[in-house]
Amino acid sequence: GGFTLIGKGACRTAEITVNGPQNGTRYGNMAVQWVNTLQECETACTQSSTTCVGIEYHPTASTTGLFKCETHFEELSAEEMSLFECWMELNSTLAVSSDVSLRGTWFVLAVVKTLMLF
Repeated sequence: GGFTLIGKGACRTAEITVNGPQNGTRYGNMAVQWVNTLQECETACTQSSTTCVGIEYHPTASTTGLFKCETHFEELSAEEMSLFECWMELNSTLAVSSDVSLRGTWFVLAVVKTLMLF
């Protein structure tokens, strides 16, 4: 298990989203929650009842002191979003692409799960 950085960009779906909150985009099918730490966000992914392929974690706390955590359920790729980091979980079998750009002022940590194949 574990997670690995796949690029400097927000994780977005490899294909156009058809089963998520914003169909027709690459935002993906995901669940949003507020957590205390990156580790809590990773745990939300690994313990999800729906197969989670990665997370997007915002390391700047909200006014409540909690951090935004998105658990993603569709194949991800790093997309051109500003100052994000995208990590891949070492146990996922999903392929990843990393088209990235550093534009804007947001900072988000995004992670993707991968399976180790031996």
